[in-house]
Amino acid sequence: MPGSAVRRSSEAGSVQAGGARSAAREIGEKIVQHTGSPQENLWQLMQAIGEEGLTRYDVAVRALAGRDPKLRRLVKNASQFRLKTMLSLFSEIGFKGTELETRARMFLITMSFEDAILERVFVHIVHLEPLATRPL
Repeated sequence: MPGSAVRRSSEAGSVQAGGARSAAREIGEKIVQHTGSPQENLWQLMQAIGEEGLTRYDVAVRALAGRDPKLRRLVKNASQFRLKTMLSLFSEIGFKGTELETRARMFLITMSFEDAILERVFVHIVHLEPLATRPL
């Protein structure tokens, strides 16, 4: 049945999203409790995201969210939470207006898609093939 594969994938995405959400919440609480400067908090957040691999499923979960309304709402809520958090953190650092919005959004884009982008670049480097010849 065609819909069942999508449903199973969506359920798997929801489980992964739930696990990542609780890990992200724990890390967020640690960052909030950190009494360092906003710059130090940002650095700690970046390290935690990388070390815990919190964004490794972002691309896949977002793709699944296009097919599943419930998952789409979860992804939208998570995205809004992330943006609000980053706007607050970059505001504490001292950014305002367009620069604040741009830095917060670029941070989120970089952290969310870095693994997917770099993986493709590393495969290219290892195989020494032009990117245009490698399947997506």
